[in-house]
Amino acid sequence: MQHEAWERHEDDVVVVGAGGAGATAALTAQRAGARVAVISKDPFGVGNTRISGGGIATEDNPQDMLDDLARSGEGIEAEDLVRVMADEASAGIRCLEEQGYVFLVDAEGKPRREPRGGHSKARVLAGPKAGVSMGQTLRWAAARDDLTIHEEMVALRLLGSREGVAGLLALDLASGRYHVFRCGSVVLATGGAGWLYYPHTTNVKAATGDGYALALRMGAELRDMEMVQFLPFGLTHPSCTIGCNAGEPSAVAGPRGVLRDASGQMVLDRLNLRTRAEVSNVVWATLRSGAATPFGGILLDVTGNLETSGDEREVWRRRTEEAIRFAYGVRAQQGFEPWDVAPTIHYFMGGVVADVDGRCRVPGLFAVGEACGGLHGANRLSSLALAELWVFGQRAGAAAAQTRTAPPLDPTQVEAAVDELEQATQRREGPRPIQVRTRLAEAMWRYAAGHRDEAGLRRAIEVVKELAAEASQCRVGGGRAYNTALVDYVELRSLLLVAEAVARSALERRESRGAHVRIDFPERGGSEWEWPVVVWLEDGELRCEIRRGAA
Repeated sequence: MQHEAWERHEDDVVVVGAGGAGATAALTAQRAGARVAVISKDPFGVGNTRISGGGIATEDNPQDMLDDLARSGEGIEAEDLVRVMADEASAGIRCLEEQGYVFLVDAEGKPRREPRGGHSKARVLAGPKAGVSMGQTLRWAAARDDLTIHEEMVALRLLGSREGVAGLLALDLASGRYHVFRCGSVVLATGGAGWLYYPHTTNVKAATGDGYALALRMGAELRDMEMVQFLPFGLTHPSCTIGCNAGEPSAVAGPRGVLRDASGQMVLDRLNLRTRAEVSNVVWATLRSGAATPFGGILLDVTGNLETSGDEREVWRRRTEEAIRFAYGVRAQQGFEPWDVAPTIHYFMGGVVADVDGRCRVPGLFAVGEACGGLHGANRLSSLALAELWVFGQRAGAAAAQTRTAPPLDPTQVEAAVDELEQATQRREGPRPIQVRTRLAEAMWRYAAGHRDEAGLRRAIEVVKELAAEASQCRVGGGRAYNTALVDYVELRSLLLVAEAVARSALERRESRGAHVRIDFPERGGSEWEWPVVVWLEDGELRCEIRRGAA
């Protein structure tokens, strides 16, 4: 392909992703004097940030948060990241307020602090309209600072080598034109990979592991990819609502909610006092025993809350999700009928190996937010996902702004990536990308979701390899402009690599710890397992090991 077909850009920093982490990194880098461009598949300020519950953890006493994070991480968290999170949580809150965000206040006019699951004290702040108001705040801040934003643009590959980032190749989905960004640093703020398990996910459609795959192909490493967090109460029907979150155990279950199997036998009570992981594991065990409902879930029975009175009952009613009314009807929402629920994928604790400023082992490459691993270890505390966006978004943006000198750009890298995509658009035979994506998600849900074993994980890897061969022969057709099949194809390549990383990491960790449950190794291992599982690409093959020492 001729170079004239590329639209060229000269920047210092390119940020991939425009949720809370990407927006904060971009705004911080620009204020430090760097020329910054943001590219995003979604509109700026959307992503999972916009659909979040809006709770953000803060802390006046860093040691208290440090203790909670260490307990939640179960020994595999990155201590340096945890320390920064605890020390700078309040600074993250100030950063968000400086962007224009307003928190809810109590009767005395002070920010209202709420208790959330896993925290030893009430430290979570919330704003009006949750993530929606955050998204609007981010858009306002970007407009105020005149940030350069390329929406509806998908990253195709990082340019450069393991010795340093030289830029990024992207595709404008509206025009179908290729864009080459020459820059000294790239910040990956692409979120997680919830759609690896679609439809069993709470995530937005853009969560396809793009950052994980881009980093691996550039020579970076991933850690803790076996640690995938589930919410226990996902809807199971109708089909348009599968995976939608019905609420937290600490909230919607109320003081008297219980779980029952399909026969009506109670399998767990005191749900409001239990963590997400505890409840999810009981649900998985019940499903594995064959006691599932016809919709593939178990029953959350909240009728006991109707016997409560006063403030207790009113609080429970306010926390009942609107999704219940939409999916199961008014009587279910009011507590007169049980809810059919099953776990749904919510968050990836794992991600790119990076330091406290988001630096990866590839010079000029940074990762932040859910794209970065290490902070949460084996579990994620409620409301930490949003808090980390502003704490580490600032640090990554400031560090990236100092890395402005780009090595020479090799045009043959661009040509190779473009040729691969062009071949897919011209191919007239082969499976459609969406067909392969569907089968990949079904295999991951069956073999590498909640309760895993060696046989299932090995089968998952086999299926991934088979589907990767099929993906190389996918037909897209229809040109490049507004071609959703082309987006499916690009995302499929990322999802296949991430799927193998998850399965291999889960196979390597021969114990049960945090969100990772091996039914063939049901006990938590000793100190020899208190290290991250690290994956990387070597000669085109994914390698995996327990990294006993600093990751």
